[in-house]
Amino acid sequence: MDKAALFQSIGLSEQKAQETLKNDALSKRLESIITLVKEKSADGIEKPTGVLMYSLASSSIKDDAQIKFVSNYIANKKLASAIQLTAAVDFMKANPVLPVDVTAFEKSCGIGVNITPDQIEDCEAKPSKEGKVAKESHPAAAEVSVNGDAGDDETSSLFGEASKFHKPGENYLTPAYVVTPKTMTLLKEHLERTGGRASVQTRFPPEPNGILHIGHAKAINFNFGYARAHNGVCYLRYDDTNPEKEEEKFFTGILDMVRWLGFEPWKITHASDNFGKLYDFAVDLIKRGQAYVCHQQYEEIKGHNPPPSPWRDRPIEESLRLFEVEELIKKHKDELLKKRYKFNVGMIMGKAREKLKWADGKAVKAEIDMQILDLLGPKTEADMQASKTKDMRKGKIDEGAATLRMRTTLEDGKMDPVAYRIKFTPHHRTGDEWCIYPTYDFTHCLCDSVEDISHSLCTKEFQSRRSSYYWLCNALDIYCPVQWEYGRLNLSYTVVSKRKIAKLISSGIVRDWDDPRLFTLTALRRRGFPPGAINKFCGKVGVTMAQTVTDPLLLESCVRDELNVTAPRVMAVLEPLKVTIQNVDKQVKLSVPNFPQDPSKGNHEISFGKTIFIEQTDFKEMSEKGFRRLTPDQSVGLKYAGMVITLHKVVKDSSGKVTELVVNCESTETAPKPKAFIHWVSSPLKCEVRLYERLFKHKNPEDPAEVPGGFITDCNKDSLTVIPEALVEQTVKQAAVYDKFQFERIGFFSVDPDSCKSKLVFNRTISLKEDPGKL
Repeated sequence: MDKAALFQSIGLSEQKAQETLKNDALSKRLESIITLVKEKSADGIEKPTGVLMYSLASSSIKDDAQIKFVSNYIANKKLASAIQLTAAVDFMKANPVLPVDVTAFEKSCGIGVNITPDQIEDCEAKPSKEGKVAKESHPAAAEVSVNGDAGDDETSSLFGEASKFHKPGENYLTPAYVVTPKTMTLLKEHLERTGGRASVQTRFPPEPNGILHIGHAKAINFNFGYARAHNGVCYLRYDDTNPEKEEEKFFTGILDMVRWLGFEPWKITHASDNFGKLYDFAVDLIKRGQAYVCHQQYEEIKGHNPPPSPWRDRPIEESLRLFEVEELIKKHKDELLKKRYKFNVGMIMGKAREKLKWADGKAVKAEIDMQILDLLGPKTEADMQASKTKDMRKGKIDEGAATLRMRTTLEDGKMDPVAYRIKFTPHHRTGDEWCIYPTYDFTHCLCDSVEDISHSLCTKEFQSRRSSYYWLCNALDIYCPVQWEYGRLNLSYTVVSKRKIAKLISSGIVRDWDDPRLFTLTALRRRGFPPGAINKFCGKVGVTMAQTVTDPLLLESCVRDELNVTAPRVMAVLEPLKVTIQNVDKQVKLSVPNFPQDPSKGNHEISFGKTIFIEQTDFKEMSEKGFRRLTPDQSVGLKYAGMVITLHKVVKDSSGKVTELVVNCESTETAPKPKAFIHWVSSPLKCEVRLYERLFKHKNPEDPAEVPGGFITDCNKDSLTVIPEALVEQTVKQAAVYDKFQFERIGFFSVDPDSCKSKLVFNRTISLKEDPGKL
């Protein structure tokens, strides 16, 4: 009987059987369980039993002895329901060390306890003191064996579900965590290194190849916030394993943004700090028969169903020779320099240094290093073998010509992810010390292990890497952290891809990575978004497994809430219209509140005199229904001045454009109450104001169904309006970059880094909720 037929014999559909076959590890476990159960089931396997067998095979139990133990209870029909099996799996996770305490196991699984459907119904209907389903009269949640037709769905409300993180050292209680015979010892050692059970350790591991964006803000808040909430620590670890794209400005920019959001790393580390350890791990993995050098090209192994590597069964010694030759050369260079070949070696090393600039992108280093080996002469059997490696001697192992691959299968069925690849590129920190660099799949979990991370928190797209994460740590017999995935933060009306932002910049649509129309963190800071508002937004979005898209309006609401209580009020006029007040002769000082709703936050002084400026939109030469501001037959009040102005004359230029209004004023104490009060400035400063709108017209500019022409074609050409000659009150004269203000009746504004002593530049952070026409 072939495997597909075998799986169908226990009740799996043909489609499910075929899907199972794609997962080699799952197939092997299920086949083993079927064999065990069949030995004790003379009458064949019924479908309910088959369902339990499949559930066991796909559970987080991976240890063969534990699977065999639970399989025997299924075969003997002592585990007869999904609830009992769940309890069995939970028990085995909580007690991974054999032998199993049979009495405790059977009690935990409710073996021998029979509850009728009537009892279940009565239990569900009886509320407890806390308002939850009562359980006191029955065994613990899992200790139920349903006898009759009542199914698991009817009993699920008894137990509920709790999504709680494990405590440090209790990794094995996490669903899907893989337990090995060494797990408990390794966890104990981990706790000893970290100082006890309460030591939560997380990390924020960005790649230093771009600017952080709003999605990273959620990751920063989650990793640093979770550690802070549990009196733990959080690393900032740069995942600097791709030297071609890394720059110093990205390293400093990332740390700057983490601190701007209000978090301080416990330690700042780099994946490259561990290059030596990672290399040793790779050698160890080869020696254990779990990795091999492969010569398939990238094009051959990409996609979901690549052909198996013809080098998968390459002898361990051969993979070691190919992988270790670089280390062998380095080992003897110092000794070589002391010998009589010093002159020749100097020439060779000089050439190596020149060639190591990798200007031509070719693997000349291998050829030069093999010349050094020849000068030394074989020193050991390994050296002799290395000196016979003709491909290395001729420099044929170039970028893409060889990789180190791990012998494992991912969740999606893809086999043997790459652990190391050749890159003839100097590294930002290690220079030309390495020409092979570890991949994310190899680096991530091992750095987590080295740093004793207790909770490895990452976004949902890394879920498919979880199996290789656990596999690699366990294959090397080292401490294995828990990886937990959550839904990433996606915003509509934007793009955050580094490649796409770079295209926006190169196309001249935005100025740089910090253009305020983008949602990079540097752009949001430049626009004036307070870090506290971004953190509040991340808290409102929350952490879930679901992939959702959030409207920027929620972020804007958080920004508005914070600026309402932190940004002092000032008056500015964007499109000035000169107003001359006939019956005012001298300039006076007025004291106005910084925050009208909170007098305790103080006042500032402004000038009021014969000449003031108002917004052009606050005057209409022809009255219109609903317009409540200044017209020839309608007066208007001046905020904070205690005055009402009435139009006397309109002055126009030769083209008929209104250039000045001549008015009279009267105290609010004697004048009829006006329908509205407007803002104004007197003796103001000139400034530049930049008004920003959404950069994209559609919610998802990357969706070809919404935007067939691509995201570039979706850009709003009117997303930036520059007002070079706006006016603002003198109060802001000493404002620093990023200082924030509310321009009354207009919106919230922040001082831009382009500002200078002679002229301030303001970016509109966000508009006010209120329609200024109604004020």
